[in-house]
Amino acid sequence: MGGSEGVLAAILNGIYHALITAIVAGLTWVWTKIGVLLVMKASRSNEYEADEFSFNLGYGNELCILLDSISGSQAKGLFANIASSHTDKDDRIAKLQELGATYRATYGA
Repeated sequence: MGGSEGVLAAILNGIYHALITAIVAGLTWVWTKIGVLLVMKASRSNEYEADEFSFNLGYGNELCILLDSISGSQAKGLFANIASSHTDKDDRIAKLQELGATYRATYGA
């Protein structure tokens, strides 16, 4: 291997390759996470647009009833909300009510 200089060069070369591999893997992981977050944001935005479309077709109250009947798990924390593919059903109902839906929940009636 060329004496002690060759062994040292081989060790440094191995460390260099491991470091570069770790950096590339880390950057790939970060890039993928950013992409997933952007897709999730677009998905949530599309839900609001679909809700508005349903409201414009005359199904605003019916959609509110459907959304209110769905029992889903609430995302806890900032990052869980960001990574969620669906918006909170209460937020969607509130947006529909802002558009003019007259739905009001009646609990315990």
